[in-house]
Amino acid sequence: MRIRSLWLSFVFGYLPLLAAAQEPSVTIVYPSSSTVLPVLEKTLVVGHVVPSTASLQIGGQAVSVHRTGGFITYLPISPGEFVLQMRVEAGGVVVQSTHTLRSAEALPSVSADRFEIVGGSLQPVEDMTLRSGDWLFWGLKATPGGKVRCGVGGLFSDWPVLETREPGAYRGAYRIGWKSRAQEARIHCSLTHPRFWWSREIQFPGTVTVTDESHRVARVRTGNAVVRTAAGKGYWFFLPARTQVLVDGQKGREFRIWLSPSERGWMNASDLEFEPKGSAHRPATIQTVETRRKENSTQILLALDEKVPFRIRQILAPPAFEITFYQAVGHTNWMIYASKDPWVREIFWEQLGEGIYQARIALSQSPAWGYHAEYIPGALSLEIRDAPRWKSSQDHLLKGRVIAVDAGHAGGSPGAYGPLGTWEGDVNLQIAEKLKTLLERQGARVVMVRKGPEEVPLEIRPAVAWEQGAEIYLSVHNNALPDGKDPFAEPLGYSVFYYHPHSRRLAQEVHRAYGKHLSIPDNGLRYGDLLVTRLTEMPSVLTESAYLILPEQEEMLLSEAFQMKCAMAMRDGVWSFLRSYRHQTPR
Repeated sequence: MRIRSLWLSFVFGYLPLLAAAQEPSVTIVYPSSSTVLPVLEKTLVVGHVVPSTASLQIGGQAVSVHRTGGFITYLPISPGEFVLQMRVEAGGVVVQSTHTLRSAEALPSVSADRFEIVGGSLQPVEDMTLRSGDWLFWGLKATPGGKVRCGVGGLFSDWPVLETREPGAYRGAYRIGWKSRAQEARIHCSLTHPRFWWSREIQFPGTVTVTDESHRVARVRTGNAVVRTAAGKGYWFFLPARTQVLVDGQKGREFRIWLSPSERGWMNASDLEFEPKGSAHRPATIQTVETRRKENSTQILLALDEKVPFRIRQILAPPAFEITFYQAVGHTNWMIYASKDPWVREIFWEQLGEGIYQARIALSQSPAWGYHAEYIPGALSLEIRDAPRWKSSQDHLLKGRVIAVDAGHAGGSPGAYGPLGTWEGDVNLQIAEKLKTLLERQGARVVMVRKGPEEVPLEIRPAVAWEQGAEIYLSVHNNALPDGKDPFAEPLGYSVFYYHPHSRRLAQEVHRAYGKHLSIPDNGLRYGDLLVTRLTEMPSVLTESAYLILPEQEEMLLSEAFQMKCAMAMRDGVWSFLRSYRHQTPR
């Protein structure tokens, strides 16, 4: 009986293993079947096989499988619905399966044999509001070698549009004349061609309104509203809540704001609240400028009677701050300097042009630890922060320091996933917790911006650090690749990002420390226009320790030892950065 019992245990104990050997499987982590990819020729595909020793083919191509079972590959795809044919084999057992991808449809190619205007190629499609002197740009794709003429009701007609160097691509431009008017007119174009006896006509979906009515007055709804360099383009500067702006143009959901006769910015409609038509705008009058010494900072107050757009530029050599106000007039007859102020050497002001006031604050030392600008009743306040102080030169560099550690992503902002399904938010938090332990062992007080899986909205994370009195901000992340990027084109590894000049030295030290602790490729020190690095009040950096979507780096990131190395790199970088400030306390 005992032999029979042992034999049955042997058989039934191995049945799960036999079943597993009979059923190898493959799981695609990204792109999922619900993901709609942009128009691409090739895409990366990330996933894993079970067992990890299985071989894999996708679309007839062999795919390298890491020892964990994870894989990443780069495959050609077609627009629309595209089916991946997958074949996984282990222990002589073969399983075939499919995975459906969806890619946006590319615009139809323009053929010289077809006489047509491609409807989906029309640009722009949004409603626009323009003024005299503005340029109207538009474009379309049509049969190469044709003649395109366009018009806009009330503005112009029969305007020639030239074909660009790209065959079949036509681009038009027209400058709105003085006293021109149009009310919700549409661009309409016709195509003729020497090979075809008939013509083609098309009308653009968006409307064009041209007006020279007074600028509309609006107020900024919430703080840190983005002003862009052009519609849909890069960030330029940011405005606090209730700032008065003048709107003089529109493109879809974006409004153009008038700053000066030579400068315009663009803001999203959701950031603006319009005042009733006919409301008059009030230019600000900037009067007395005063500096005040506070416990750990110097405050510069510029008295003014209206919240108008302004932008701040930090200059390292010679050290200075420049504050440029728009829709402002100088009436600065007094400047009052605080005694025993370590920061402000002298303040100059100038009326640069109509409605442009600029104050230049020359500094006695550089760089500032950080700064905070806000409107307070009757003034703009610019607060320049001192470097931290140590009670004794014998204190450990981290003793008493307040450091914000932000584990990137959570909840509604999931971030990257690894081939095994590893979620970036979890790994970021694990590294952040190790960093917290290391910093606290050496006397720092750590502000954990995120303590668990809870969602902390991105826009309030810097505010949490500022409200908790943090002196340094570390945002902990791991990397992925954008759609269409070839994962094998170049070595991938760690990188460190900063934005403001006063954060560059911290980024350099953290980046240098990564090179000492990690043996993966160095992707460099980088300037990055990221929300958390735009924090002005303290040195702030964002780290990308490794590429989670690479199977070998995912395996590293899942190990306690590698996570500790990442945490040690950040701690050592902070330590080296603080060492450079040990003796730079205010005079």
